[in-house]
Formats: sequence, structure tokens, C-alpha cells
Amino acid sequence: MVGTYLRFGDRIEITENAGRLHYKEFNDEAAASNRIMGEKLTTGPLVDDDLTVLGGGDRFLVKYPGFENGIRVFFFGKDTQGRATNINFGLRTSRRID
Repeated sequence: MVGTYLRFGDRIEITENAGRLHYKEFNDEAAASNRIMGEKLTTGPLVDDDLTVLGGGDRFLVKYPGFENGIRVFFFGKDTQGRATNINFGLRTSRRID
């Protein structure tokens, strides 16, 4: 699950520290739209938060601007090393590049 995932205009970095997965999303266009809608965002990542486990496995929840209850995140696909090849978050999918 750890790695960098890309989709047009969007980059997600998943890191692990002390057994917890951390989610960072960089998306300048989405950040600009959220600012227009009144969200108070600083420069830098649109999201920078730990993933909360949802019932184990590869399913998580992350806090997300404009979504009071956050959005679901899950990983799927496996490469030859058994690492996830894709991430899905809020009906959007990105592929791992490293």
C-alpha cells in the first residue's frame, strides 16, 4: 500500500510510520475549488492525515475537505511483490507509480 499514486492532476503519497498509514493528497485544482466553496485550506497538501481502518483489510477512511464524515479509501490489485497497484478514493482511482 505504501507508495505514490497518480491520476491526472492528482498525486497521493501513502507512507507508514509506527504501523499506521498516512495519506497525503496534492491536487491544486480541487484545493482551489474547495477554497471557492469556503473551505479554509492552507498551501501544501489538500489532505494530510492518517488513514482510519474500516473493519480491517485494505479499507480505510480519511478526513477530506467538504466531506463531514470523510471518504472511503481502498487499495486493490497486486504487483509481483504483492504490493497494491491501485488506490480508490471517493469514486476516483489512481495507479501506483513506484
